[in-house]
Amino acid sequence: MAFWGGFNRVESFHIDLPTLIILNGALGIVASIMLTTNWAMNRDVKGTKEWSIALWCWAFSMLLLLARGSWPPFITVVCANGLVVIGSFYMLLGISKYHEKNNFPRWLEAIVTVLMMIGFYYYSMVDIDVQKRVLLLTSFSAIIKFAALYFLIPTIKKFTGVGTLMAIGFIVHGLFFSYHSYLGAFGPEEYAAVQLQQTTIYLLIEVFLFMLWFTVSATMLTNVYLQRGLKRLAYRDTLTGLLNRRSLFESCEQIINNQKILKFSLLMIDLDKFKNINDTYGHAVGDKILIHFVSIASKELGVTDVFGRIGGEEFVIVIPNTNHDESQSIANRICTSIRNSFISHNNEKISYTVSIGIVSISNNSNVNLSEIIHNADKAMYQAKQKGRDRIEVFKKKPKMKNIDSPDITLNKINN
Repeated sequence: MAFWGGFNRVESFHIDLPTLIILNGALGIVASIMLTTNWAMNRDVKGTKEWSIALWCWAFSMLLLLARGSWPPFITVVCANGLVVIGSFYMLLGISKYHEKNNFPRWLEAIVTVLMMIGFYYYSMVDIDVQKRVLLLTSFSAIIKFAALYFLIPTIKKFTGVGTLMAIGFIVHGLFFSYHSYLGAFGPEEYAAVQLQQTTIYLLIEVFLFMLWFTVSATMLTNVYLQRGLKRLAYRDTLTGLLNRRSLFESCEQIINNQKILKFSLLMIDLDKFKNINDTYGHAVGDKILIHFVSIASKELGVTDVFGRIGGEEFVIVIPNTNHDESQSIANRICTSIRNSFISHNNEKISYTVSIGIVSISNNSNVNLSEIIHNADKAMYQAKQKGRDRIEVFKKKPKMKNIDSPDITLNKINN
């Protein structure tokens, strides 16, 4: 009983409860403004809106708590605790949206919220029992904190720093609420005797720390998203999402320098008469054609294949560990799939074709990437000259040279 006797000793340590509530309310309002501003400045980041709503719910809950004794218990207890529940569900919704994962069904959230408020009402106005009311709130809060860990799994896997910080935070806060739930349900009488005073203080301190921690964490998640976007702009084509010219050539160099890859094929692909499509239907339709092509061609590729856009309607595919026949089979499937497909525009079916040039390398020792690109370009140009919608394979082996600068200039190909 020595441990539980500590509660009696705490009685001599007085904290001004209204002041603590005011601090929580002030922090909640400041944090809400910060996350609302964060959402306003980064509307493309999914979840930021829901996080700001969650903070506003928690902040108003603190303000209603401050009015206890002046306003009816239904408002200062039932509605205040109800806002905590609603804010917690919005927090989860924001995290799930950020990671593009399915959240709990809204109908389930609504049912839980209604049941929680019924419980708060019953133990506040019918059978007044502070211990059971606090037990209800702490149990719910513990479950919510651990549920958040599930939605954080992608962050924990991809972003070690931010993921670890948030995971530790939710675990610590979840354990705190679990501990107080356990005391409320199974603790001795000494705990129940001081629960109203001490647990309220503990919970308010915990709420203060949680709001502060969550505001920082949500801001960090937003920054991580923005950094990923900047990195994507540096390495990806903004229209198709493929590797851009720079990152494509870097990937090609990595394949050439990989001692485990003894052979590979490079496909140079150009959309036939693409300029005519742009002139006839407009660039918006042209963009749809490019996206459509990427979608169709990607279905024929494996996870280790490299696919990039080097400019305009020209694309490059690099297929490691393939010989001449295998790469030609893949190219044929791409040509056939494109030939048999179309996009719809103003009730009109628009079809198109592609021309492909192939270079196959059986030994990538000291090969020249610039020359490989040039030879694939020549083969693709031959396919254009022979009527388009076909494949041509470069016959002559490329010369063996040291790797040149990655700044490669490609031949201009007529549509």
